[in-house]
Amino acid sequence: MSLNADEIWQQFIQKHPTAKNTPHHAWSFGGGSEAADIESMRVVAGMKQATTTLAALYEHDKQTMPIPNHDYEILFDGSVHAVAILQYVAVQQMPFDHVTAEHAYLEDGTSLSIWQTSHRARLQTQAEAIGQHFTDQSPVVALTFKVVYLPTSL
Repeated sequence: MSLNADEIWQQFIQKHPTAKNTPHHAWSFGGGSEAADIESMRVVAGMKQATTTLAALYEHDKQTMPIPNHDYEILFDGSVHAVAILQYVAVQQMPFDHVTAEHAYLEDGTSLSIWQTSHRARLQTQAEAIGQHFTDQSPVVALTFKVVYLPTSL
């Protein structure tokens, strides 16, 4: 059985009633449904504990950055089924070339140089989609998270 965002949120607040009125959003990793499936399963397995996005996307999408240890995120797989609830433990804005080796490892399990190569192309695509130019000095948001709930149907 697969869950939608409302169903997983109801399960979560039954176990954590103090979170009932806490802000929460739902999203999936970009790059298509296959990439979202792979990345969401890496999160569920504990192999992925971070993500990075272009800072300009927050302004473009008229969204505020999450508040560490407060806001919750419902994570979807590539079929838009809710697979986990996350909570950010660190939210840091910095130039792309200031992202640390520790963050790269938490995100992809790779070295910083491999992470930079793979993310440079992805972030360039994000920037172009909103009419911006990406450089190594472009601001990014490095988000570190923990899984706080896995649905009972998984």
